[in-house]
Amino acid sequence: QLLDGDKVVPGTTKLPEQFAQPGLIRYERKDGVNTGYLTAPYIWVWMFVHDFGKAVDPVLKNWRFCDYAEHVSEIDSNLPPGAQFWQHFEYFVASFRVLKSRMYEEGEPVKISQVHAGARLQGDFEFENHQLEMHLASHQEDTKSASHVGPEWKIRCEKGNFDFWQHKYCIINAASAQYADSFTSLHRKAKKSHECHQDKLVKSKKLAKSTFEAERYKAASKDDFFILFTSAESCNFQLPNNSGIVDKTQWESYFGPFAGRAYRYAITGPLKINDAERSQLTNVFGINEARADEIMEKRPFDNIEDATNQTNISERVLKRFKFPNDDSDE
Repeated sequence: QLLDGDKVVPGTTKLPEQFAQPGLIRYERKDGVNTGYLTAPYIWVWMFVHDFGKAVDPVLKNWRFCDYAEHVSEIDSNLPPGAQFWQHFEYFVASFRVLKSRMYEEGEPVKISQVHAGARLQGDFEFENHQLEMHLASHQEDTKSASHVGPEWKIRCEKGNFDFWQHKYCIINAASAQYADSFTSLHRKAKKSHECHQDKLVKSKKLAKSTFEAERYKAASKDDFFILFTSAESCNFQLPNNSGIVDKTQWESYFGPFAGRAYRYAITGPLKINDAERSQLTNVFGINEARADEIMEKRPFDNIEDATNQTNISERVLKRFKFPNDDSDE
């Protein structure tokens, strides 16, 4: 959360620099302004979220901070990989958005520019914050607000059916959806609108304006807020209204201390089903220990149809893996 150096940290009576005085936490100001972020070494963050004996936010507690083995294995192929918790970048983005919702009080008025501080934005508006839960949609969902009418919209998810317009949920769309990768509803007084997230892995250094506009068109309506996360290094074009982008130049300002890991996981791509360790398989939505054992017993698979026939696992789940001859650009 972006903090003003002259104001107390929300929910406390202390200024940011007072938290930094013991030396365990730092307050890092942005260049030329009196705002900044509290930062801490990973070991301290790990201790904070594993405060044994106390209730801990389940989203934050399940984040894998001790993933050193995974990074080393990418450099030295002779070493076995660790359990790569952020195997799918869309899960990371949705988790990050859920965590940001916990930084503000339930019902607190916030702006898009606060929640997405660090991104390049066009347009800003206020909405009522709700502390979100994250769920995985069972089917591909049209994420445009204009596509849905009526007082409620029930979305079928892995853990039940949820009324999306209660503004309590961040939904990860089913794999290969032609709409947004994840989305949430924004509680606004004047109009109904969604917040739509799209994750775009590209091999080129630049992302064209036409590509951004096409991604926005398929995912969001005019009154929806749309934000694109991309591995492209340069996206120097005028954004449409109610839009945002996080390219390589904004990675650090947006993700903060998680920037390095975020970028690594963004460019890694889907997990290779024929090579993945058991611990990696079970970190994929829809794959429990029994299914992981079955995959390892019956692989290698030629393609997704082969895997479906041999395991009876639905294509909806298997689409989250990479198969031989898959297009690596997707």
